Amino acid sequence: MNIAFVPFYLHFIGAEGYGLVGFFLMLSASLTVLDAGLTSVSIREAAGFMCGSSERRQEVITLLRSIEVIFLGISLVAGLLVSLSAPFIVKHWLNVSVKLTSDATWAVVWMGLTIALQFFISFYSGCLTGFQRQVGLNVINIVGSTVRGGGAVLVLWLVSSTMQAFFVWQAIGALGMLIAQRVLYVRCIEGEGVGLSFSLHSIIRVRHFLVGMGSVNILALLLTQLDKVILSSVLPLKTFGYYSLAWTLGTLVYRLTGPVFNAYYPRIAQLLEQKNETSMMEVYTQGCRLMAVAVVPISLWFALFSHDIIESWTRDADLANQAAGALSVLALGSMFNAFMHIPYAMQLAHSYTRLALVQNVVAVILLAPLTWFFATHYGLTIVAVPWLLVNVGYVLIGAPLMHKYLAMPGLTNWYIFAVIKPAIYTGGLMLLVKIIWAVLFEHKAVAVLLPIALSVGLIMGLFTSKLFTLNTIRQWKNTL
Repeated sequence: MNIAFVPFYLHFIGAEGYGLVGFFLMLSASLTVLDAGLTSVSIREAAGFMCGSSERRQEVITLLRSIEVIFLGISLVAGLLVSLSAPFIVKHWLNVSVKLTSDATWAVVWMGLTIALQFFISFYSGCLTGFQRQVGLNVINIVGSTVRGGGAVLVLWLVSSTMQAFFVWQAIGALGMLIAQRVLYVRCIEGEGVGLSFSLHSIIRVRHFLVGMGSVNILALLLTQLDKVILSSVLPLKTFGYYSLAWTLGTLVYRLTGPVFNAYYPRIAQLLEQKNETSMMEVYTQGCRLMAVAVVPISLWFALFSHDIIESWTRDADLANQAAGALSVLALGSMFNAFMHIPYAMQLAHSYTRLALVQNVVAVILLAPLTWFFATHYGLTIVAVPWLLVNVGYVLIGAPLMHKYLAMPGLTNWYIFAVIKPAIYTGGLMLLVKIIWAVLFEHKAVAVLLPIALSVGLIMGLFTSKLFTLNTIRQWKNTL
């Protein structure tokens, strides 16, 4: 839904207005630093709730109720600070044109309320993930995203084509999603007590994991948002809007990695708690291969066909010329980042956060100066290069270190079947399709080429994963 409605946003509020939307997305993500690892703790503890004794279940509920209180307090403070700081943000941070200053200020005020609601939602999303209620959670997210996106278009069209109207509707939509997730959360723990209360002892019990996760999350957040923090103040708002557009598309794979991670992380943690290492490794291997199926085709599709995708999507050739290069680089970087999600789930299940912490420290140290230097000396394409380099480093250096520390077998197989083969085979075939099409049709019929190329990539991804073979298909057929 975020992707589908962007052309309409651009039509009604322009590239500068979408730059403010990009700032909102950046600020929302940046303020999750206040989470301090609480969501990860909630996921892991909720997973333990599912297979725990009555004593263990009560222990988990006490902790979740305490975390809920913390989230509520942080949400209120963060939202209030953003809203009160709206004049300062517009005047001293964003490069907003004079005629849009008033509208942008009120937009940031409503932005603060939306951010507060979204931050509180993350607590319930984490708990529902741990309870393995992904289907219900995804239904809420699908409906909520559709209402927020489609409703925003209707508001901009029928009520007021201003940035302020856009964010008013976002706040209303976020409130609806919060209520829906809270209702589902209450149903999951019905009979265990759902009132607000706080237990310092329960927080102290998980303090070591919480400190480790908090540090990792802060650095991970800097890693994914630092470039946009720098660019939002260095670049004109319109140019930042181009980069935000490229980032939105280039990181679209996270809409796919999130469900895979959310399904496998609590299952891995559950099997580890049951000391079932054989099944845990089977689930881990399956998760890594499925992640490759999910991310490789779409990432390489964006990387290889970036200009055609943007122009077909927005009907704006100039925008495509500006953002295509950055999209290609960001998509490749996001693909390498996604390869590490299931290995990261394994680290969290073992309460091992040191490696991720060290990796992110090094990455942030490299990313900040490189982004600023490239932004002030080169174009948007080069600005995206640090993101790619950092994530390639994760795959080449972080994966071997994790396998060594956790004494896990299968590193070579992981590289072959979850990284190398999917990327080379899928990318090679999609590139071949692009070359053949250029020879036969030049640059015509792009609307036909794009779905064909993506379909070819998806089929090759499934083939190389070995998750879907003729034998498994026959077994499914016999079962049916």
